[in-house]
Amino acid sequence: MKNICLKVAAALALCVSLASCSEDEDMTLLTFHSATSRGIISDLSRTSITLPVSGVETIYENEQFMYSGDISQVDLAQVKLPDGSPLTVFMFTCNDRGKRRLYTATASNMGGSIVVLYGGKPLAFRKIDVVISDGILLAVPELPEGTDLFKELEKIRESVKNVNEYKKDL
Repeated sequence: MKNICLKVAAALALCVSLASCSEDEDMTLLTFHSATSRGIISDLSRTSITLPVSGVETIYENEQFMYSGDISQVDLAQVKLPDGSPLTVFMFTCNDRGKRRLYTATASNMGGSIVVLYGGKPLAFRKIDVVISDGILLAVPELPEGTDLFKELEKIRESVKNVNEYKKDL
């Protein structure tokens, strides 16, 4: 219990310190949340959301299982859908800690989904259909049509880089 309290305190301290950083550094957090389409919101630990592009209604855990500091790289990738048509997705590559967290989250939430938020707003979505052990998460963008994915990608990369540099200084 003491160990959990220390981890929570450290995470809160990091969030507070990131929030107090100068405005010229992009420290917008990328957060990854487990979600389910079933259940009710019975307390303050879950939030109901309708994703803006797909229209998927889901309930995600407010406490993230990963954040920007668990990511080493963000890219765009092309995947082929079953009908053969291409789809551009975000490809999040985890560092060692993120790889363990992603593995645990996908193993324990099979059949659920992952909601990726950027600055608290929906960025991407992934159904959990396999346990992800290689640390690479592919997720479908949930950004309005006409959004320049490459421009968004550069902002996200800069934010992840800044968070990871800040983490090193702690």
